[in-house]
Amino acid sequence: MHVTLSQQISNFKSLVANNVNAIRLAANHSWCHINLNQREPSIIHDYFIGKNGSGIPILNQFIAPLFLPDGYEVKFAGVFCHGHPQVTPMQGQVHANTRSRMVSDCELGDLHLVFAFLDQQKNLRNQRAILFQAKKKPKKGTLDRIDNDNQACLYERADSFDYTTLLAGQSRNMPIGRAREKALHYLFCGKHPVTTSSATAPARMDFGELLLRFMLDSEGLFFEPSTANGYRRWSHINRDLLGEVSKATAQGARRGDISSLLSHFNDFTDPTEFFLSKDGGVSTLLVIVKDTKLPA
Repeated sequence: MHVTLSQQISNFKSLVANNVNAIRLAANHSWCHINLNQREPSIIHDYFIGKNGSGIPILNQFIAPLFLPDGYEVKFAGVFCHGHPQVTPMQGQVHANTRSRMVSDCELGDLHLVFAFLDQQKNLRNQRAILFQAKKKPKKGTLDRIDNDNQACLYERADSFDYTTLLAGQSRNMPIGRAREKALHYLFCGKHPVTTSSATAPARMDFGELLLRFMLDSEGLFFEPSTANGYRRWSHINRDLLGEVSKATAQGARRGDISSLLSHFNDFTDPTEFFLSKDGGVSTLLVIVKDTKLPA
């Protein structure tokens, strides 16, 4: 029987739907022994390294095995980045006749959540992502807004931005409409349960629900990983960030693309290989799915 990408992705999503409670519970539990009294970067760091038996190892221990009997090898991995790209939120699209600075410079994001669906030869076949600003708590008087006006402007209103670090002098357009709603989120990590909300369609949910929806493809936005079809808004931003983060691997230092990053982590027989660290970029949490039935 001919196996297609769309069929296999649909089958995977059906398995996710059949394991709703287990996925949500494990994802929320993965934060339980993280010290949330620290600053946001330290919280994310401890989650990535699995401190106190929490974080990414919990996802690999309790979520990944749910899919193995049906031929899907799942692995969670992370690259923690020290120092994040600074950008200037701008009014007006890139190449518009008039563009103007909206607010002062701010961080592009604190956490980059990436889903990668691979075929049996480990070729990347489908991918999507969410970019988060992380805060200890919501803005006073709200449940799902942040109190940094510059970052809020970038995620909620800016048409584009200019890099001031990482790729200084280059400009990128922001996603718009429903795409922006799926792509840009806030993460509130100051107390349990850790929660999230879309930046432009406020709807606060716990991290377990967010990860569940992400795996079901109801959250997160598709991006094109290569330049074959040109650069488009969200694809361009993801290419920038994954190209930089991939430099944490020796292979990535030469290639600078997502394939080198995935190659470092996609040994599904080694659950201990789940963490890297580097200077610069946005800390990246990978959800890697290898379909052992999908031909190249």
